[in-house]
Amino acid sequence: MIRIFIDDTGSPGTVSESIYDSKDAKTWVALVLNDSDYNDACCEMTELLKDLTQTGPKEFHFSDILQGQGDFKSMELGERLAIIHYFADYFRNKNFPVFVQTFTSKDYERNRIIAEGKNFRKDNFKVSDNGDLALICLLVQIKTYLAEHRLDNEGLEIIIDSGRQKGGTVQKCTLFGSRLKNELIKYEKSHDEPMLQLADFAAFMMNKQRLFLSKSNNTDLEKTIREYFTYAQFNAPNMVKIPLKSDADTVAIYDTLFRNKYKQSENLPRLSVEDFVESFYNARN
Repeated sequence: MIRIFIDDTGSPGTVSESIYDSKDAKTWVALVLNDSDYNDACCEMTELLKDLTQTGPKEFHFSDILQGQGDFKSMELGERLAIIHYFADYFRNKNFPVFVQTFTSKDYERNRIIAEGKNFRKDNFKVSDNGDLALICLLVQIKTYLAEHRLDNEGLEIIIDSGRQKGGTVQKCTLFGSRLKNELIKYEKSHDEPMLQLADFAAFMMNKQRLFLSKSNNTDLEKTIREYFTYAQFNAPNMVKIPLKSDADTVAIYDTLFRNKYKQSENLPRLSVEDFVESFYNARN
């Protein structure tokens, strides 16, 4: 059984120095666990949560941990950073596959996808919504990865953090065919599903790294989180990894990467968003 845990992330309204970023960017991050990894992670999180709840907080929420908000407002910065570093070390050692997908409203045109005025839905994904399309593209990435690693005959379970839908609800998903348990995606609260807290860590770190790269000046705290991100050595098959010097012009590098990628897209055929999505569903499962 392959279990996939998904969380969303983003910083709505955040002003980026990149010419390619939009305030409505939506990012989804998936953690993919085989049986062995899942069992290990369950044991690890059980012990960590046991220790955490003795100090007050009931779950790990990494945005609150960094900012010292919510249940973590009385915890000293050093303690909070130690939590983040511990999880970075855990991901480094376990090497869990992590997938990331961001999509903005401007990316339809950049990828020659026609979506204006479209209300088309597929498996209750509103594909004219950049957040829903990002989620579909994330699932397609995972489907491709599983096929490339000959894991496409394994049973699948997909659990998404509540928000898009209420915890305890399900959504039909035919993308994976009968491999997906009951052809249903489950939505759960992170408090009830600790693996979603692991996914939250990956999503938090991926979002922070994207924000750091798209601005020229980082605070000392931001630089520390960047160091933790580098240390974690995330196993992200679809992520571009390049070495950066401490004084590198990250905004220029960030924009160049996007410019080159979008230039490749200029030769793509123009497709309606319906045809774009249906092409994924019509591919062999």
